[in-house]
This record gives sequence, structure tokens and C-alpha cells, in this order.
Amino acid sequence: MTSVNAVAAVASDDSSFSSYWKRFPWRDLWRGVVFWSLIFAIRYVWNLFRQKKRVASSEKSHPTLEEMVYNQETITKLGGRTDKYEWNQNEAEVEISIPVEMHVKKMHVVVSFAPSSLKVQVEGINVIDGALCRRIVPSESTWSFDEHNGQRVLLVSLFKKHRTTANQHWDCVCEGDTKINLSKLGPQIEIFDPSRTRPEEFVSTLRQRK
Repeated sequence: MTSVNAVAAVASDDSSFSSYWKRFPWRDLWRGVVFWSLIFAIRYVWNLFRQKKRVASSEKSHPTLEEMVYNQETITKLGGRTDKYEWNQNEAEVEISIPVEMHVKKMHVVVSFAPSSLKVQVEGINVIDGALCRRIVPSESTWSFDEHNGQRVLLVSLFKKHRTTANQHWDCVCEGDTKINLSKLGPQIEIFDPSRTRPEEFVSTLRQRK
């Protein structure tokens, strides 16, 4: 009798579990799983997109050193080009680059430096012959040969009599050449140090730079 009741109890439990299994809302459960899986997938893709956008924006706002060097020309160019030469400058010097033939040697070149003029002659032809826009120090000015990308060039370095910064840089090499725009560089900042110079000397120096 006891075993019969036990079997009946087990059968009853199996029947209850089977009935519960059938009544369980499996369809709603799978719908919920699919719904939330879709939500998480959309959120993941959106966060990934935002992260890539932030990285791209950061790279754009912080250019590399190479990009800054090449883009500086578009901001403010410190040199220029004529039909015979290119030139550039820093605070102390102006460098002129003149393309020449590979066979050109020192014997074919004549360079004459003067405080306010420059003459460069290559194989008897005047490449530069005129008044400079600013004064130089002839004894500190030099010339030499170099090669850029397979092209032989004559490099002429002019040592400025007065160092320049900001919009006080040279805007051309020789008078009459096309001038470059230096207005974006702003005014030159002058600092007076009474321990190193007298006021009248400081004022005189400023006047000479104009």
C-alpha cells in the first residue's frame, strides 16, 4: 500500500511538472531575450561609433609634428620664390637656394656681398643683382653648393645685421621682388633691460630696424 501511494505521488509530481512546463510562457521569455539582446547590440554599436568619432576628432585637433611643419606654409610663409630662386629665413639668416647645372663648380660662380646689396653670377649670367630689402653683415655671409632631391643648388646665406622676429621678418630678398604677407605673425615684442643698455641706445636700435 505504501509503495502504491509513493508511485502515485511521483506520478502526480510528474504530472504537475509537465503541466507547469507546458503553462510556462516560453514565448514571452524568448521575446524578452531577443528584445534585450537587440537593445544591448544597438548600444554596443552606438558606443563603438562614438568612440571612433572621438578618436578621429582628437587626431584632427592634435596634428602630428610633420603635419604642423607642412601646414606652417599655409599659415604664414617665412620665405618665397621667384623665377630664379627660392628663399627662406630664420631670426638671424636668410637662405637663398638657386638651382644650377650639375657641372657648375666654384670657378663658375661669383658672389659679391655688400651691406645693402647682393650680386650672384653663375657662368657669366646674373641671377641676383640688386639692392637688398634690409642690411646684412657681409663678413658673416657665405655661399656653398648642396643637392636637394637630385638637383644641384647654390646656397647663399645672408647674415642679418639685425635679428628679426614676428612681422619684422624680411618680406622679400631684393627690392622689387614679390613680398610675402607677415601680418598674421603680429608685432615684434621688445623688452628693455636697463642693466644691459641705456634708454637712448634702445630707442636708437628700434629706429634702425624700421
